[in-house]
Amino acid sequence: MSNPGVVYLAEKKLTSGKIIRIEDNIGEAIHIHLDDFRVDLTIDELLNLNKVLINVLNELINVEGFNASNFDPIFLSEISQFLLDLEKIEYSKIKLEDILVETKNFLGMPVIKSLKYSRVVKALNGDNNELLNYKQENMIGETNIDRLEKIKFSIDKYNYPLNNQYLVFFNFQNTIRDGQHRASYLYYKYGNIEIPVIRMHFKNGKYNTPRYPVINLLFKWNSKKVKRVLIYIYKKCRNIFIKGKKIIKKFLYRD
Repeated sequence: MSNPGVVYLAEKKLTSGKIIRIEDNIGEAIHIHLDDFRVDLTIDELLNLNKVLINVLNELINVEGFNASNFDPIFLSEISQFLLDLEKIEYSKIKLEDILVETKNFLGMPVIKSLKYSRVVKALNGDNNELLNYKQENMIGETNIDRLEKIKFSIDKYNYPLNNQYLVFFNFQNTIRDGQHRASYLYYKYGNIEIPVIRMHFKNGKYNTPRYPVINLLFKWNSKKVKRVLIYIYKKCRNIFIKGKKIIKKFLYRD
């Protein structure tokens, strides 16, 4: 059978520096590349491999309540380096308005705020700007709006949780780590209800989200980037001051 095209599915850089890349060679096979090494699989073989890897991961983690099939595989990939420190899986409940998310302030800087200020809730209320500009890596081939529509359809038809996949939090923090789209739509649809969630507890409370992510961001940047940010903040504040000054003058000198 001919191969009319290649669809990129996923890529992961390992700690060794090697890169794993998975491609769907349409009309041929699924290719898994590890640098110059390649494995060819049919779709059935890939699905069987997935089952085997889930069982292996469950055996490796060996924490009561942990089941790899209950988590988004891309999310598990992102936190893979944390899993050896996992000590406990806790099923608990949380009010939606107690959930925190990372969003942006009026300067475009990252901040932690209540769920109702998330980019997804904003989009559901008609303000798509932040959602459209957010770089989404989880769903290949889908736009951010497509993904939101898919979540809406899923919850409307199957409710929450689907297939035992709950919103995920780390330790005792309320900052959401996986499931912002679902949480946002539940809040938009039902208001401040209480829902079941998973808390992943790590050794010594590791891997919490910083309360002020902008500080971490600044530390990661070099001096040139910091300088650009400070100039940007100065210009924003200056524009606000100039506008305010014009409004005051107009008020004072009106007839």
